[in-house]
Amino acid sequence: MSREEKKNEILRAAGQVFFSKGFEKTKIEDVAKQAGIGKGTVYEYFESKLQLFEEMIAYYHQDIIDSLCEALARWENIGDKIKAYAQFMTEMISNHIHLFELMADSRVMAREMGAMILESNIRMGDVLLEIVTEAMSKGELRLDLEPRLITSTILGTVNQYCSLKIMFSEPESQEIDYDRLVDAVMRGVGAEVG
Repeated sequence: MSREEKKNEILRAAGQVFFSKGFEKTKIEDVAKQAGIGKGTVYEYFESKLQLFEEMIAYYHQDIIDSLCEALARWENIGDKIKAYAQFMTEMISNHIHLFELMADSRVMAREMGAMILESNIRMGDVLLEIVTEAMSKGELRLDLEPRLITSTILGTVNQYCSLKIMFSEPESQEIDYDRLVDAVMRGVGAEVG
């Protein structure tokens, strides 16, 4: 196994431990045990628990962006891409909702995870901006709006709506009608057909 592969293995193990125990309750020994290595091996790659945590956040952040790009690449038209983005965000929020509880209990996690969420929104915005620009060139979106405004409209609408449905709704009302969500966005920023 290469040094890079070993480091990534440690980062994945760190994610499992940090995401289940939180920053303060996690020990380097816990991460080493999860990775099936000795504590000293972790320190060969990371100087401190904080450095390990920060690099683990960056590792998972890149994984999220890569997964989003893969999800969007499967579709041709902007409506399908918006729907795929909404489904991606819903799944991501649903799978990581426990992190918000951990963030509430940890100043370090709140700071680092908050920074990661902000950075993710910026990077997701950049991914969506490319898609919006392409859709505008194909005549799928209004040309009288600036691309960043359209991108912000999509990003804000999807993130807010999906987050609220998952985090604050009763389980029976968490189901999201993605077609209606896409329709609402497209009525605002989509090009008129006909």
